[in-house]
Amino acid sequence: MMSCSICQLTQKPNALFYRDDDIMIWHCADTTILGYLMIAPIRHIASYELLTGKELAQFSRLSQWTIRFLKNFDPAIEKIYMCSFNELTPHVHFHLFPRYDWMLDWPHIQDANNQIDAVKIFHHARENCIGPVDPQKINQLAEQFKRALSQENP
Repeated sequence: MMSCSICQLTQKPNALFYRDDDIMIWHCADTTILGYLMIAPIRHIASYELLTGKELAQFSRLSQWTIRFLKNFDPAIEKIYMCSFNELTPHVHFHLFPRYDWMLDWPHIQDANNQIDAVKIFHHARENCIGPVDPQKINQLAEQFKRALSQENP
């Protein structure tokens, strides 16, 4: 479905960190947070439960590998939040959102019990970290990603 922004990415191989017959991975374009990756099936489907067994297996392997890669990429990344909303784009996709240690300095990210609230961190980032990452940094990350992936082949 070429009116879908995610389906359009399948026609832009240079924008992708990874693509096979089932899954693709790319850097989120509208954030200043390096390492904020997205993962989705190639096939246009609107909901997670519609993934085939093959797609699900590949999605799981690549998600796990990518999370490990991101944590090794920068020691300031403490966690990777993984979430899916599919509100704006009716093509199932997941955000692999790195929570850097410097994000804990943001205001209003605690819940009523003064605990870190991941949803508040994600919301703050989506509201305040708007704009693209330096393309050179994304290209360097993509090269490291592809090199590591070719060596490990998850």
